[in-house]
Amino acid sequence: MAETGKPAYDLAAERVTHFRDDGSSEFELPVYHRHRQTEGPLTITALSGWSNETGDEILLTGEVEIISYAADGSNINQANMDELLLHPDDDFAETRSPVTITTREGVTRGVGMHVNSRLGTLVLLSNVKGRYERLSK
Repeated sequence: MAETGKPAYDLAAERVTHFRDDGSSEFELPVYHRHRQTEGPLTITALSGWSNETGDEILLTGEVEIISYAADGSNINQANMDELLLHPDDDFAETRSPVTITTREGVTRGVGMHVNSRLGTLVLLSNVKGRYERLSK
């Protein structure tokens, strides 16, 4: 829950399979929405996913796409990768996969990423390359 008393995030999927033996769940075509107070929402989609029993780890795999929206609803940033491990209660996400980040100003690529939403940091871990120019208005 967020400080407002509303859910901080929600996760939906085309199909969910829950495993009683360990409490984990698998998802087909999951869509994760992070509700942010001062910015627009963050939406993450993938081909498949997995969550542990408590939901404090969510692994999204296959064509993972993150879209960050401004408060007015416009798309401001997009990131693509093969997999992403979310720690929703800690506002933290990480991957070891190659990452491509596209903004209005350019494209940045790297391998591996750590994102800490509480601190407002995004760190590409290696092989970082970027091209910056105005892509669109």
